[in-house]
Amino acid sequence: MLTKTVKLTTLALILTLTLAINVGATHAQVMPVTAHVDRTTVSTDEIVTLTVTIVGETNVPLPVLPHIEGAQIIG
Repeated sequence: MLTKTVKLTTLALILTLTLAINVGATHAQVMPVTAHVDRTTVSTDEIVTLTVTIVGETNVPLPVLPHIEGAQIIG
């Protein structure tokens, strides 16, 4: 009897986690993300502005930009 209870509890936990992950993934797909730069050609020491726009809830975490060799993030 105890083994059956443990199996059912484990199954319920797995199903709950799977549902939570799927809902999170579905929710993430609803928020469109766009990015653009203010110019497409630059020379050394010129500044390029990258604008990232996320449409969705107000508590969306800030995007993390990858490291780009030789580039410096100003703001």
